[in-house]
Amino acid sequence: ELMNEPQGPCEREAGEDWTVSQKRLFRAARDAAPSLPLVVTGPCWASPDGLMRLDAADFDAATLYDVHFYEPYYFTHQSIAWASPPGRYLAGLTWPAAKGSYEKTMAATRTYLEKARADGTAHPEDALAKAGDEAASYYRRQQPGPDTIAARFDAMAAWADRNGLDRGRVVVGEFSAIRWPGSVADDGSRLRWIEAVREAAET
Repeated sequence: ELMNEPQGPCEREAGEDWTVSQKRLFRAARDAAPSLPLVVTGPCWASPDGLMRLDAADFDAATLYDVHFYEPYYFTHQSIAWASPPGRYLAGLTWPAAKGSYEKTMAATRTYLEKARADGTAHPEDALAKAGDEAASYYRRQQPGPDTIAARFDAMAAWADRNGLDRGRVVVGEFSAIRWPGSVADDGSRLRWIEAVREAAET
């Protein structure tokens, strides 16, 4: 692989975009190793959206396409200290959403934030409110479940088809969800999510 998760934004506002840089790196690597399998990846943290910004015509038959799957982001990254806010404040987001509730998640989030504060981890005053806004969106608007994951894999398969690629050349290089913090009881969401992603990838 030429670079892991090369670019956060889907398109750079300043400087050369990864989709341009990658083609130059690819040509240099291919000149040095004509038959070596090379792995390319899209921007947007190598997400499905990044994959679908690539044009397979820029590469060759010995190329694999890497994608990283962490959707929905605030579920897979809840309570991770370095996650984008409000993910770092959230705990207990259930997957699929239909198996959980806003009230349950907010109770778990309060417990998590209280323990973090007691352990010396500072969060902004509005952390609970921001977590609440995201939890409300998650349960009342987004309502993620197996169908939303399957739809994302269908979109990647359609991208491969449009580019004349065997779907097996799209590699799910990373996928996972954080284990819930010790202050929050595991309700099985993580393993349900992993199973759903595996099944969608296999399909």
